[in-house]
Amino acid sequence: MLAALASINSVSGPGMLDFVLVFSLPKLVLDNAFCGQIHHFRREIEVVEDLPVAELIDELLREQHLITAEHT
Repeated sequence: MLAALASINSVSGPGMLDFVLVFSLPKLVLDNAFCGQIHHFRREIEVVEDLPVAELIDELLREQHLITAEHT
């Protein structure tokens, strides 16, 4: 995560265990998932201007179902 935040875009050792000669396919899949999550984390936040935020929040708080609402 720190490397991604520092804009380093090279990953070495995916799938490796302990040394270069020990390789694991399940770890490769897990490392790929980690890299995908970090890539997703680094995306820019997209601001959507057309949401009726004030009215929506007032309604959700009034009905007390903010956590289960579709927009949450």
